[in-house]
Amino acid sequence: MHGWRSHEGLARSCYPAWEVAAPSFSADEAASDRFLVVGIAIGLIASCITFYTISKFGRRQLILFSMTIITIVWIGIGISGAWQATDGAMW
Repeated sequence: MHGWRSHEGLARSCYPAWEVAAPSFSADEAASDRFLVVGIAIGLIASCITFYTISKFGRRQLILFSMTIITIVWIGIGISGAWQATDGAMW
């Protein structure tokens, strides 16, 4: 055991999200606090929903279902990236 590290567990949730800090927003802006609170709230809600879904459907079925969905999404992304972009809206 190497002691408490700042990048593990709840200690990481006390700092602004990387997505907020990376574009050089200051850490004391109100937006970073909102991102933090919203992120913690979504995580809490998702954890509560997880108790219900695992007990109702089972872990294996949920993993297989989610892996199937994400595989279809990634195949769609790969197929859509195979063609040249049109002249419109190339940012």
